[in-house]
Amino acid sequence: MATLIERRARGELSTGVAAAAAADVVRVEGLSQELPLGTEVRCEPSGEVLVLGWRRGFDCVCVATGGAAGAAAAVGDTVDFAGSVACVAAGAPLRGADVAPLAAVAAASDTGTADDLQAVINNPPDAESRRPIDTPLVTGVKAVDMLLPLGEGQSVLVAGAPGSGLGAAAACAAAAQAAAGVHVVVACCGAYEGAATSAEEWRARVRAAAGPSADAVDANLTVVHSSPDAGAGERYLCAQAACAVAEGSAAAGDSTLVVLDDAGALSGFWKAVSEVAPAELNVQAKQEVQEGDEEGAKAVEEMNSAMVQVAGMLVSKEAAERRGIFSSLLQRAACLSEGAGGGEISLVAMACEAGAAANAASGREAAIVQKQIEKVMAYETITDEQKERMVAALREKLPQDAAGGGDGAQAQSFVSQEVSEEIKSISDGHVVLEGSPASDGAAFTVDLRGSLVRIGSRAALPTTRAVASRMRLELVQTLDELEYSASGSEEENLDEGLKARRARLLAAVEAMHQNELAAGVDRQALVLWAIDRGLLDGVATDDSFSFAVADAAADAAARAAPEAAAELAAEGAVDDEAAAG
Repeated sequence: MATLIERRARGELSTGVAAAAAADVVRVEGLSQELPLGTEVRCEPSGEVLVLGWRRGFDCVCVATGGAAGAAAAVGDTVDFAGSVACVAAGAPLRGADVAPLAAVAAASDTGTADDLQAVINNPPDAESRRPIDTPLVTGVKAVDMLLPLGEGQSVLVAGAPGSGLGAAAACAAAAQAAAGVHVVVACCGAYEGAATSAEEWRARVRAAAGPSADAVDANLTVVHSSPDAGAGERYLCAQAACAVAEGSAAAGDSTLVVLDDAGALSGFWKAVSEVAPAELNVQAKQEVQEGDEEGAKAVEEMNSAMVQVAGMLVSKEAAERRGIFSSLLQRAACLSEGAGGGEISLVAMACEAGAAANAASGREAAIVQKQIEKVMAYETITDEQKERMVAALREKLPQDAAGGGDGAQAQSFVSQEVSEEIKSISDGHVVLEGSPASDGAAFTVDLRGSLVRIGSRAALPTTRAVASRMRLELVQTLDELEYSASGSEEENLDEGLKARRARLLAAVEAMHQNELAAGVDRQALVLWAIDRGLLDGVATDDSFSFAVADAAADAAARAAPEAAAELAAEGAVDDEAAAG
């Protein structure tokens, strides 16, 4: 940074021009390519400060710290390096505190350089700064901890439809980790119905999920919250700032968990980038094409649509740019090596997916129409009024939900199927929630067939390490067998073997339903042990049996035989004599 400041003083860094704005993001043309992401730049004469969030050569997209009004005021201004990088206070100073990302950036800029400041936008740790993931990440979600074990340093997508209980699942994970002394950092930027809208609401949810441990969680919880009317840029910076806060703690050797309460903060920023800087406006390429050079213009178009290789796949350059935005945040999750501080940064991103109709609308047809809209917006030979008429005609081709229908904000709040699948391919696993809780009193239900984690049993709790993979496979196979059985799933039509497996399945599925409370490791160990031993098979079909009954039985067993329960939780096994006691 000192070198860049010196070069600016010598006039060696090119300035840019704020060419266009959309909501709180600004496209800047011509700015020096040497400035890293996260750099603060200043607009003159408006005085607006922007944070460099994305670039394509000389084409940049910045977030206006003054929101939509500041972005609009900056258009036409000269943009120059402000001499600083956007930072936030990180680590221990923010444990137990709440902070707004833009306010935190302003405060950090005023204090100058300090050891406890962390760059908001940072490169993910390289291979030398990482170590293997081998420590369990206890989420307090029974189905996850027992059958889909996660590890510290892992990035995971949790996906569900509206009403599936995404908020309750996120609060469980935050409560379980904060109660264990982990620094939990929540990026409160949710735009979907049911998402927490303030730091106070998030804290209330975590305290409720913590139950008896409620008093212990506040001191380990940091909520980075965007404003209620935040644009795509502020929501994106909120997510990045939460990671920066966690990185400060991890660099000091602490375990951290980042909860991104809406993965739409990533896809929303990409949509803003696409709107204000579509691929057709590749400034660097256009500078090399003379006016009237049809061959040159054609070459630029081909370059923008060319396929590139990403993670072994051929994708368009546009898709690669979008993937770069997603991975820049998701890959900040890591187990840091001793040289990098030795801590852990785990990341859980919540994705509110649209229903089946909206997913269909966001598929191929909608993607084609959206590309046509972007091309129209890039035309330079027609008036704005003509553009509006053409875009309106294109939007009429979309189904009501995809076009924005009666509530455009609501349509934009969902994470599309395409985006969700792409995030799944980048993360270390995904947990899918059923469309609605499948049991009375349950806050959410995990879909075992739709969920997948890639770390494996090395990060599982001792009590689940030996049985998690086997039991999940058995349950999923039984689900498939019952679904595709020619004779149907009625009890009288099943053979004896399938009857036994069905009883085990019913017991396991019901016992893993959950209310809003995070489940303790001891209770989980006892429930899993009872399922594996078949102790619940006989009562699973009883109308009075429920997950609450199983939880109460596990609590009673732990009180009656505390030593055996502790042995089971710590070792993953218990001798027959202790079990009988």
